[in-house]
Amino acid sequence: MSKACFFVAYFLLVSAFAPIAASAQDVDYRHIHVFERGEAFPVPPATWVEQDGSHHSLAEFKGRPIVLHFWASWCPPCRSEFGELDAWGADGARSQGVELLALSVDRQIAMAVSFLHARGYKAPVRLADGRTQNDWVIRAIPTTYFIDANGNVRGVVFGAVEWSSPQMQAEISALLNPGSGNRISTSRLRASNSF
Repeated sequence: MSKACFFVAYFLLVSAFAPIAASAQDVDYRHIHVFERGEAFPVPPATWVEQDGSHHSLAEFKGRPIVLHFWASWCPPCRSEFGELDAWGADGARSQGVELLALSVDRQIAMAVSFLHARGYKAPVRLADGRTQNDWVIRAIPTTYFIDANGNVRGVVFGAVEWSSPQMQAEISALLNPGSGNRISTSRLRASNSF
């Protein structure tokens, strides 16, 4: 096989299996897929390792609304949005009664630790295990799932999010805390009927 054919075959293979990094400019609110009542589904299991080596699971947060965010230190959109995500996780999430779980999909926890500590972020370092990465549909990095207190996935966004925007805060509150008084225009948010 010639070198040119080898590189073309290699590029196609890598492209087919590499996660997609979606930037904030590529994603707008029409790409948030909000699941209707009949579409919401129970959460698959999720487990991770924290920096101290302890193992945890999503089951530990049963009964609480959760924002489950998959990211990677090598992903440019993840890196650019993480400051807002970290600030919202430290202040806004708690005030909204929401638990933020940011799980890195890096190959090694040291990569996530290095990224977070170099920038002074407060988010706990959590590394999703391989099964969790396979059980959750991750079409792009970052990917964020919105889980209600009943343990149902209510929505997903593929790509970076403007976490500090009032519009996003209202949508998170309405989605995960239905009694908040905020409303979501699902016709505006839905990009497609498929997930």
